[in-house]
Amino acid sequence: MRTTALVFSLVLTVSASASMQQGRAGGAAPAGPRPPSNDTIATLLSAAKIKGITEGGPTQERIIVERLGVWRLAVEHRRLPQRPALHENEGEVWAVIEGTGTIRTGGKIEGAAAPTAGTATQAPGNVFGKTIVGGTDHQVGPGDFLLIPENVPHEIVAASSTLKLIVFEVTRQR
Repeated sequence: MRTTALVFSLVLTVSASASMQQGRAGGAAPAGPRPPSNDTIATLLSAAKIKGITEGGPTQERIIVERLGVWRLAVEHRRLPQRPALHENEGEVWAVIEGTGTIRTGGKIEGAAAPTAGTATQAPGNVFGKTIVGGTDHQVGPGDFLLIPENVPHEIVAASSTLKLIVFEVTRQR
């Protein structure tokens, strides 16, 4: 629960920071993001940086902005079809920054494979499948946030061609 609250607070902070920077007039430009060398350095994801990433169009589905220990921050342009997923050790917060979509959560993944061993961009324990049976559909648009706890199946079942998200993931260390 503490991890969920921390991630949600981080999402709100980044969103508020991005909104406030858009209205900044005549002030000095904020410092650009820098990759941290350790977990004692903060990284700014400015509204200008997000805009620069998302203006490139749908050429890249996921752009990892930051990966540090258990934290991952990405700007993602989601295109259909999306396979359903469940993360055994990872909670996510999705913040919609552009476009609309329908995201199904809960239910049961049909045709699920064994959990993965993990990759450079994802924690071990990811389960993918063919579809979700049951679950709840959520209509989302710009400004909406979706909190997806560990072990909750989720998939995008409908999306505009411009569905773009900021995704925060926190991996639980076992």
